[in-house]
Amino acid sequence: MSPTVNAYFTRSVGMGLPEVQTVIETFDYCSKNLFCCYDGHRVTTLMWESPFGFDNTVFMAHTSCANMFLHVLGVEDKNTNKGMTLIAQAIGVLGRPLAGQDPGRVQNVCYEAVGEQIDLRSFWSRGSQPGGDVFNWKALSQSKYNFLIVRPFIFPRLLDVAPSRTAHFETVELNNQDKLTTLPLDILHVLLPYLPVTSYLSLVSTCRFLRLHALTTFQPNARRLVLDIPWSLPLPADLSLMSPSMTAKVPDREKTPHTADWLLYLSHIHCTSSMRARRWIWALADNLKDTYLAQRATSPVINPATPEYKALQEALERAFELAETELIPAGQCERQVVAVAW
Repeated sequence: MSPTVNAYFTRSVGMGLPEVQTVIETFDYCSKNLFCCYDGHRVTTLMWESPFGFDNTVFMAHTSCANMFLHVLGVEDKNTNKGMTLIAQAIGVLGRPLAGQDPGRVQNVCYEAVGEQIDLRSFWSRGSQPGGDVFNWKALSQSKYNFLIVRPFIFPRLLDVAPSRTAHFETVELNNQDKLTTLPLDILHVLLPYLPVTSYLSLVSTCRFLRLHALTTFQPNARRLVLDIPWSLPLPADLSLMSPSMTAKVPDREKTPHTADWLLYLSHIHCTSSMRARRWIWALADNLKDTYLAQRATSPVINPATPEYKALQEALERAFELAETELIPAGQCERQVVAVAW
């Protein structure tokens, strides 16, 4: 594991009341069962798994995973009262992640049925005390799931169409016997939006004529296909994890022109390990949101007549007051602790 990847995996976002006093905060991994955050004035420590059962296990997620979860949940700004309330309610409805044999797994979520149906349970081994569970990173790196040991916010570069990509199509001759390629381009433009990614790529691979248009006049359609894939572009929160040199190379939904090589980008996002991991994490985030919505109507933390609702509201009021007195916004601790390798 490289130093940059190790640094990513040793930083996490904790969510939920009452353990995370400001509802959401960024923590560093300090030991097998301890996370901490130092904002320049105050040190916060959290015990991930306590000896009192899964109800006291803290909801922790790697930074990019947390960003995706908050996005699909509909949290526009995690530092506002509205954002903090939605996060606290979601974690309260979902319940604390499990401990013991299933450390960190959210209740009622079947991880192995989501996306690529990845099962990571065999890489965990039980420790002799709470929080002593060990994840075997070496075994993961040697398994078919080794593509997961990446930072899932590393996106392919979106470049202009290189002249070399169209040079050998300059002498394309139209086959007058082909009913498809002899159609007016306006007709083809009407048909393209009805094609999913696989069908579109198959179509433009059938002949040199269509391949040339895929690299030129059909690029806006490739752009549309990319924008229709929710995990294909960086979220605003992802940009804060990148260096300036990285952000300069990633596509922008609004600013990147439709004439760029969106076709090549569409291919690359289905090829890299980082994007493959991101696609799986996004599917998990969607599943968490669906589980939250399914359980919300019957959850006591949403019913104003229950003690759980009143306790959550009181904890939220304290969190709002604490966030207002913080010198920096909740969830934005500066990295002060050198995290050890897992």
